Amino acid sequence: MDLEALSQNVCLEEEEFYELFELFIETALQDLHKLETGLGARNVYDVLSASHSLKGAAANFGLEEIRELAEAIEMSAHKKCLDEAAARINTLRVILEQVIDAHKNKEGTTEG
Repeated sequence: MDLEALSQNVCLEEEEFYELFELFIETALQDLHKLETGLGARNVYDVLSASHSLKGAAANFGLEEIRELAEAIEMSAHKKCLDEAAARINTLRVILEQVIDAHKNKEGTTEG
């Protein structure tokens, strides 16, 4: 994942981008937790709200794969098809882990 290209796409200075990106990661992990607990509790509202939040946050950074998955989860929740959403949530977790790893790797290359 090319975080430098993402920072240029959203027209932010690199330092500003990484500060906001850290906030995105924090929020995305909270949304993922809400998705997983909502799924476990069969709580459609929690799945809807968390997927909608994640969809918007990912769109702001141009993270299309995450945005598309979050949108698909949201649509499944609208149809009350939480089993359909479950596999997508698992895929979402894997992709978010890749994004976090890319961010950590970038941090490691920019530190003194």
